[in-house]
Amino acid sequence: MGEGNENGNLGHPKPEKIKLTRAEYEALRVEIYNLQHESCKLCYKWAELEGFYLHHIKHRWQGDDSVDNCVGLCAECHTKVHMGVLHL
Repeated sequence: MGEGNENGNLGHPKPEKIKLTRAEYEALRVEIYNLQHESCKLCYKWAELEGFYLHHIKHRWQGDDSVDNCVGLCAECHTKVHMGVLHL
């Protein structure tokens, strides 16, 4: 396996901090929640807004915080994606 840099990013540049304010990020989450009809993008189960997580399709250092680069996932699928069990 490759060695990570001091940021643990395996040689990739350190990601920029989120450019969205907390309110803007929450608005993005609500927008995606509504666009996906209140359901997880992977399992299609209904999810409460409180348990609805934004997941970036491309890492922030490759993409951005936008509707085109984020999907909404339920807590279970979000965990599985980060564990490598599920893939987008």
